[in-house]
Amino acid sequence: MKIKKRLVTALSVFVGLALAVGIWAVASTSYGSQSDPLITLSYLTDVLTGQITEKVNTMIDTKLSELSDELNTRITALENQSGGSGSFSKFSVVSIAGGQTLTGEVGTELMLRVGTALCYASGSPGLIDTTTAGTLENNGSMVTNHMYMVTISGRGIKATSNVMVLVRGEYTVS
Repeated sequence: MKIKKRLVTALSVFVGLALAVGIWAVASTSYGSQSDPLITLSYLTDVLTGQITEKVNTMIDTKLSELSDELNTRITALENQSGGSGSFSKFSVVSIAGGQTLTGEVGTELMLRVGTALCYASGSPGLIDTTTAGTLENNGSMVTNHMYMVTISGRGIKATSNVMVLVRGEYTVS
């Protein structure tokens, strides 16, 4: 029995050593080293990089499309909220002879550039002086280079000399 115990012990030690040597041999091999790479450089550059680039581009295109749709939706909502798209008109240079009148519609803007003129109005207020935030009553003298706004249809200016006026909006000269 003593021999049997020694034999079992010796066999156990031998199997343990063999197992340890086997584990060491497997662990000491250099997986992933330059001599034995996990993947080849050609696979990385030719296949994997192309796949990653394609996937990233697809994700970017999808997100860009989503953001574009969201932006268009917001623009449409803002246009509907503000009553649609507006237009911007330019100033027109209008020459008026002394004694003539220029009458504007609501929102018409006037700026006397050359000459002298009076406010033409049938009531109060005549014109709004947006430069000084004041009002100009009927027969009040206009100041050169001040911006005036017609807030009641039919108001305007009467030229006391030949004048040049910048006008933005609807108007008639008589």
